[in-house]
Amino acid sequence: MAGPGTAALLHNAFYKPQPPNGVGMQCAAMDTFSYAEVTVGRKTLKVELKDIHGDTVQDTADRDDTGPPCGPYVLHAQNHPPAG
Repeated sequence: MAGPGTAALLHNAFYKPQPPNGVGMQCAAMDTFSYAEVTVGRKTLKVELKDIHGDTVQDTADRDDTGPPCGPYVLHAQNHPPAG
């Protein structure tokens, strides 16, 4: 499957819908070279998705369109009682 509109079709029909109809991705940045920048703190872990220029990745099927930002995603530590 290739050609104009293929990325948008995959984005909207497969990546974004929740299971069982799709994968249910929070962010599906199609046609974007990207990486995750992870910052670790004492009680947090932050993941920022960046494109090749260091800008925040956008949830879009076309690199020439704008969409909502992907993240940042922050995980907070939880206190658990000691094991044993």
